[in-house]
Amino acid sequence: TPMPFPYVQMLNTYLLLFVYSIPFATVHRFKWATPVVSALIAIPLFGINAIGVEVENPFGNDVNDFNLPMVENAIYTETQVLLQFRDPLPSATLRSSRVGQEGAVDPPTDGAKPPLSKEQGAQATSNPPAEEEEEEEESEKGGGVTTRLRRMLMWFC
Repeated sequence: TPMPFPYVQMLNTYLLLFVYSIPFATVHRFKWATPVVSALIAIPLFGINAIGVEVENPFGNDVNDFNLPMVENAIYTETQVLLQFRDPLPSATLRSSRVGQEGAVDPPTDGAKPPLSKEQGAQATSNPPAEEEEEEEESEKGGGVTTRLRRMLMWFC
């Protein structure tokens, strides 16, 4: 958050007074090395002040600012992956919610299927397809990102 102007003004004034008074305090001890010692003290203090000015407003268009569209897309994608485990939806529904938005990213397709009807569900439990058997074997081995995410979600719930 931006700092109040009077605070920043006083901070800079006291910083300059401190830095310009260092040589007078150190000249008796360091003699000819006083300029070097003063510089070694002053440079980090001015650097910390510059870092504070840079961190004051991190949401802009400077080189050191956050890339908010990238962060937003990453959060959106990860949220959609987690929501697909909880409420599997057809992937077309997820894509259509952000069509036309700049920087929109399609959610990852990791094999999540739309919910089955009662008839399809009964049929699926009686005759599991080969894909589900392979997925069960993979989960027994402990591999796959989706398997690890499911375990993590089950642990939290």
